[in-house]
Amino acid sequence: MKSIAKLLFGIAVLCAPLAAPSYAQDALKAQVLSYGVFTSKFAAKDDKNRRDVVKDEKLVSQTATIVAKLGTEFGFTFRIDGAPKGKEVELRVVTKFPPKGIKDEQNDTLFETESKIAVRAGEVSYEGFQFETKGELVPGEWSITLYAGETKLAEQKFNVVLK
Repeated sequence: MKSIAKLLFGIAVLCAPLAAPSYAQDALKAQVLSYGVFTSKFAAKDDKNRRDVVKDEKLVSQTATIVAKLGTEFGFTFRIDGAPKGKEVELRVVTKFPPKGIKDEQNDTLFETESKIAVRAGEVSYEGFQFETKGELVPGEWSITLYAGETKLAEQKFNVVLK
């Protein structure tokens, strides 16, 4: 009987790392640090997600009202806590557009986009959008939401206006 108990204890100890990640996704928290109009520099193209990777983000104006103009970039900076500092955390980013949607480069109508990014816990990260085509200049409510799995960590809404 003791050997069965030891065996079960040994199996439980060996399986424990498989059963739980080094941090629980539901323990993750996101703090929005700044939001509004930004400038940044193009760093690379992420081939998997067809996204631009940028660097040197700088807040130009903290505002939730964005004037739709080609070249304007908007978004927010944030920090993920709840995992060991420096630990890479995968997030899902969902950007929702106004009800009529936007047109992409292929003239398809998009109502939202979804992609995955990796950020480091405890470090400032940035997520944003830049108007690159006329089909993206759509007024209304836009939102950028961060998820860890299915858990919403942060959401920033913007009111895009035409001038």
